[in-house]
Amino acid sequence: MSDLDGQLQQTLESNTHSFSQTMAQAMQETKHTKDSLKSLLGGTSAGSGDAERKKVPLRDQISLAEKIASNKQMKEIANWAGRFKQIARKKQKSKHSDSMERSGVTLGNDIERLLPMELGLYTHPITKNDFLRRFVEGQTMQYEQKGQEVLGKGPIVLCLDQSGSMNKLDTQSKGFTLALMPIARKQKRDFCLILFSTRTQIFKYEKGKIKGSDMVNLAQTN
Repeated sequence: MSDLDGQLQQTLESNTHSFSQTMAQAMQETKHTKDSLKSLLGGTSAGSGDAERKKVPLRDQISLAEKIASNKQMKEIANWAGRFKQIARKKQKSKHSDSMERSGVTLGNDIERLLPMELGLYTHPITKNDFLRRFVEGQTMQYEQKGQEVLGKGPIVLCLDQSGSMNKLDTQSKGFTLALMPIARKQKRDFCLILFSTRTQIFKYEKGKIKGSDMVNLAQTN
C-alpha cells in the first residue's frame, strides 16, 4: 500500500510540475502576443499603447492575435513596428522641446517647467505643504514658454518596394509602414500607401481612417 501511495504521490508531483511549466509557457506566449498587438496597434506617444489598441474592434484584435501567435513573420513585423515607434516617439519629443523657448515667468503647475526655487521649496519640510497647496491651485512659478508657429501637417505618401530585391528587408519595411499608420490615424492625416513590384497597388486612407484589418492585410501582403 505504501508503494502505491509513493507512486501516486510521484505521479501527482510530476503532473503538477508539467502543468506548471505548461501554464508558465502559455502565460509567456500570451504576454508576447499582447506586446506584439500593442506594438502594431498602439500609438507613438508614451503610455498610449493600450488606449490606442482598445479603439480597434475586438474582432480585429482577436484575428490579429491569432495570426501573431501562429506566424513567426508577423511577430518579427510587430517587433520592428515597436522599434520604429520608439524612434518616432523620441524624435517627436525632441522636436517639441526644440520648438519651445523660455520667454519669462508665469504661474501654473507644469512640473517640467517649475523654477528651481519652487523645487527647493518642495524639498524643504517647512515649505513643502505650502508648495503642494499652490501647485494644486496652479499658483507655482514656472518658466513661460513660447512655441514656434505650428504648421499644418500634410498627407503621408509611402512607396513600399516589394520586389525580390527587398525580400531580406520585408519585415523591416512592413514594420516601418505599420509604425507610420498610427501616426497618420492619430493626427488625422491623409495616408497613401503604394506597393510596387511586378504590379502596383495603391491604398488611400483619408484623414487617417485606418482600420486594424487594413494593418493586418498589409502585414500579410507578398
